[in-house]
Amino acid sequence: TMVVEGKNICTASFELRVDPNQVPSYVSYQAFFRTKDGTTNPEAIEYSITTLQDLAPVIEFSRPAAREIRQGPIELPVNQTLPLAWSAHDPDYQLSSVDMVVAEPNHDDHRIDLLNENNRGEGKRVFTNVFTPADFDLSPGTRITVYGEAADNRKTTSNPQPNRTQSELLVIHVTEAVEQTGDE
Repeated sequence: TMVVEGKNICTASFELRVDPNQVPSYVSYQAFFRTKDGTTNPEAIEYSITTLQDLAPVIEFSRPAAREIRQGPIELPVNQTLPLAWSAHDPDYQLSSVDMVVAEPNHDDHRIDLLNENNRGEGKRVFTNVFTPADFDLSPGTRITVYGEAADNRKTTSNPQPNRTQSELLVIHVTEAVEQTGDE
């Protein structure tokens, strides 16, 4: 849509859409004009459009280390804690959410929002949580998966859902409670 704003000024706007595979809908545009007396510009210049791909966010465990995660399930007593940390950022703008997800077979996932006013903004951020199986009513013998999930702030007509990315999966085998000493 073009709007005339003055004798020699007009403005136009349109959304630079991309399909789900990030292929742009538009690669160029031309502006054709007609004066009040009917004169046109039939040889309008064609301008190219470069639509930048909206990159997905990046999230990865920083604690435990990747090698510990790849070694297989971590044994965690039901009454003990495991400090967790993720490093996350959106390479081209900003995160809209960062969640810790606890997935237990045949149950709804537990989501804990890790993004708050203190850690919003651009750039790489570290998000932490202390995981205790008892806080989720998990019983010994249960095997769960914990991961981080980050979403960016993309909200366009052509792509109304944000880009989402998951970290590696941390498998935890919940074991019997251990007796706690006064030092813990």
